[in-house]
Amino acid sequence: MRHYEVVYLVHPDQGEQIDNIIELNRTLISEEKGKVHRLENWGRRQLAYPIDKIHKAHYVLMNVECTPETLAKLTENFRFSDAVIRSLVTVCKKAITAPSEMAAETHKKMDSAKLRFINYKAVDQLKHYIMETGRIIPCRVSNVSARDQRRITNAVKVARYLALLPYCDRHE
Repeated sequence: MRHYEVVYLVHPDQGEQIDNIIELNRTLISEEKGKVHRLENWGRRQLAYPIDKIHKAHYVLMNVECTPETLAKLTENFRFSDAVIRSLVTVCKKAITAPSEMAAETHKKMDSAKLRFINYKAVDQLKHYIMETGRIIPCRVSNVSARDQRRITNAVKVARYLALLPYCDRHE
């Protein structure tokens, strides 16, 4: 079995049923002999840009260990459900049980030594590497290595896909 990180956005009109949707996904994984290592409900958040004329959504993060067949069932449920606006599944090397940056109350300032741990959930840190026009600051200006610049760029792209960061300033 492999480890996956699953983030999905639930339609804001499904606010009363969010616990049922989470429990449905959790039971789907556990019935197939999978494990849920971390489950975080980030709550209802403002989207960085509208998706299908929707400006708010419930964010849910799950770190699971399951078979690829179970993951296929889960993504199929996301695809055909009207309640799920968008979802993202990434493969992890190991089980992650620590709370994410979005769940933690305190956001720490970024320094160059901690760049290897940057990910899409650290939105406040990613904003330091984006210009006012929405472009990502090049490495020759931000003085980071090429490897760290690729990590920043990938994290910004994922955060934009999940509507945590806007693509440009025209969305506001």
